[in-house]
Amino acid sequence: MRGLPEGLWREAEEKMRRLFEDGVYEAANRLMSLGFDVELRRAALSRVAGRVLDVGCGDGHYHYEMRRRGVEEVVCVDPLPGPEPVEAWRHRVVGVAEYLPLRDGCVDYAVAFFSYRDFLDRRRGLGEMRRAARRAVLVVEIFRPEGFLAPLARLYIGRIAPLLARLASGGADYGWGVIAKTVEAMESLRGFLGETGGRVLASVAGVLAAVEVPVGGGA
Repeated sequence: MRGLPEGLWREAEEKMRRLFEDGVYEAANRLMSLGFDVELRRAALSRVAGRVLDVGCGDGHYHYEMRRRGVEEVVCVDPLPGPEPVEAWRHRVVGVAEYLPLRDGCVDYAVAFFSYRDFLDRRRGLGEMRRAARRAVLVVEIFRPEGFLAPLARLYIGRIAPLLARLASGGADYGWGVIAKTVEAMESLRGFLGETGGRVLASVAGVLAAVEVPVGGGA
């Protein structure tokens, strides 16, 4: 359970900044994941309630889905600055997962939706999320492919998904190839479960998955 090299982290953050500023991230993510991102987030969001910490929140568009599900308050943390939310139930903090400016057990759940693999130090970042959450941590992510389907999954992630993302963004080149780099720096789903004691809520081919991680124990 490593993390991204600093240079790759900076590259990924710059790409994400452009995507959010131009408002194309969600459409591209939806097409690249063939719509499975919706089902995986839904599986994770079905588990949350009360006060929720969202690490790597991006533009936070799906916080309204949390609200519809009865979440009382959302604390958003992201390295990228964004518009301050005007809703009383939503707060935004500029920060990183590895050094969360939050008290122990101050939220009920912590979530990371397609942001965990971009942590500089995933062990520390997940540990911080577990420290802040009283009940559980939910991670929705692309894990490094393994097994007999790995070559096909790598072909899709490295070649096909970037083409779909470019289509979704009107042909603009946002450096989609960085996705394959971050996935290769990621642990496999099996490795992640073994280190964290998590359980799978939903998965696609063992590469895309929504996982619930208990807050007790180390990562």
